[in-house]
Amino acid sequence: MSQTESNYFNLFGLSIKFHIDQSQLKKAYYRLSRAFHPDHISADSQDMQDEITQKSGEINQAFATLSDDSKRIKYILSLHKVMENPEKETLPQDFLMDVMEINETIFDLQMDYDELKKGKAIHDVNTLMAQIKNEGIEAMYDFDNENDIQQSLEKIKNYYLKSKYLLRIKENIATFASL
Repeated sequence: MSQTESNYFNLFGLSIKFHIDQSQLKKAYYRLSRAFHPDHISADSQDMQDEITQKSGEINQAFATLSDDSKRIKYILSLHKVMENPEKETLPQDFLMDVMEINETIFDLQMDYDELKKGKAIHDVNTLMAQIKNEGIEAMYDFDNENDIQQSLEKIKNYYLKSKYLLRIKENIATFASL
């Protein structure tokens, strides 16, 4: 991915990194928002108004993406064409085996609710999340410091997919809170 290509990072004058300076992002956002605010060009032609409105929408979308960690990860992965369709990606077999055990516990909870089993499932998910988070942070650090970029992107993709999967499991477990 070339730094000169048009993307959300270039829009705000930032380097493509997973860890960005949020205050710098906000300053650039406010500067661009003022410069391209649709109310400031009401006397211009309809074409110019449409163009400014479109640019304003792009600025808002770019800010929403870059200010959210998960969206920023997904965006960078798509910029580098590492993950173009998350739903069609596969997860590593060892991770799926760990998750299978957690899903068995959840299935048992559905059949026969037990507060201890619920606590164990939550603990197992949190332990797995902490483990993959550490792996993800290390890979993002490597990417940001331009260390083995392609391998880092693959690790970050796995982190992203695993995190999403585990969040769905946590949401599933949370449904038992009302039992």
